[in-house]
Amino acid sequence: MWSFSTKGITFLLFYALQILLVRRLGVADYGLWSLFYSAFTVALFVSDFGINSSARRYIAEHEGTPCAGAVLSASLKLRALASGICAVVFALIAKPLAAGLGQPALAPFFAAAAPMLFLSGAVEYYKSIFVGMRRINYNFIVNSLEYGFKLLFGGLLLYHLSAKPGNLIIAFTAALLFAACGGYYLASKIKCPAAHGAPALYGEMLRYAGPIFTAVALSTAMSELDTLVLGAMRGSYEAGLYNAAKQIVIKGPHLSVAIAMGIMPGFARLNDSNRPKMRRLFSQLMAVNTMLVGAAALIIAVFAGKILLLLYGAKYVPAAPALRLLAVFLLAVSYSVYLVNFLEYQGMAKKIALNAAAAVAVNLCAIFLAVPKFGGVGAALALSAGYAAFSLLCWLDVRKLLYPNCAIE
Repeated sequence: MWSFSTKGITFLLFYALQILLVRRLGVADYGLWSLFYSAFTVALFVSDFGINSSARRYIAEHEGTPCAGAVLSASLKLRALASGICAVVFALIAKPLAAGLGQPALAPFFAAAAPMLFLSGAVEYYKSIFVGMRRINYNFIVNSLEYGFKLLFGGLLLYHLSAKPGNLIIAFTAALLFAACGGYYLASKIKCPAAHGAPALYGEMLRYAGPIFTAVALSTAMSELDTLVLGAMRGSYEAGLYNAAKQIVIKGPHLSVAIAMGIMPGFARLNDSNRPKMRRLFSQLMAVNTMLVGAAALIIAVFAGKILLLLYGAKYVPAAPALRLLAVFLLAVSYSVYLVNFLEYQGMAKKIALNAAAAVAVNLCAIFLAVPKFGGVGAALALSAGYAAFSLLCWLDVRKLLYPNCAIE
């Protein structure tokens, strides 16, 4: 129940925030914000270094054991160190990064967003460890604080100061500070055994985090390159149109995430004796996902123009063809939620990284072939193709673990 509440509140607050931004900023400024936030998102997941996923995996594996406190202690220190270094680097490279993207106006945004990068890493860390511990109610609280305050502060600054993207950085940083403090407080309430053996865990967690970092960085790059390349090639106005459509589907997989949060940690204990039961459970999860997300994707594909008109206004209706193609992305990424979680809990981080690398190659080829000619439609096609390839490759690896003898029932 808490899983659905968590993703439900995130879903509602996120879309309320997006509608506010799109309508208040206008196409050109929203395009500029989209380019900034795409680059920021890549930086955030690079700064993750795979630590959050590694912490979630080891906490799920050692929950209730004497090692649980050591996992928390080691992972928190690694998170603080990695986020701190990356925030400083992000501020230092603000000007060359903006110049490299062909958007010099973004340089002050990148420099001002360094604290936001550090706090975002902390908030995502607390979300991850609460999932690993199955404290989904805590995850709900952190998500509510983050998106609730983003909507509150963003609305106040955009309406009472000026509708400029720079004000959003102030609003988001303040919101993340509240969410990070809430996460820290909730984590401090969890009683764990004393952190004996933490030094030995640093190396183990970092070794596992390395491939996860590669996979997450590649998949994040794949999800943001379309917007960045489109902005560089066709300008911020077309990027704004496309990204408005993209935001409609980007949080759609939260239904899959909600289901996975409560169920997938159990796959960390997959073995020969429970394999048939786990196999049936995973098949049921994929079937439910197909029915629920498939229905949503079909609705989006059929009513794309009307959805854009209802949410954002007539100025964004030209993005309807791109939104129809992004329905494929929605379905593909929803499958990847379960597939990647499964492989993570089996310690298959290297496989995820290899699959992500292959998918990025598909994505890049499609971007540079389709975006110059088709603009936003080409970007949507490239994104959908990349994630379809990623999900297919991950499924082939999951299948080998669920059906080691190829005896499909």
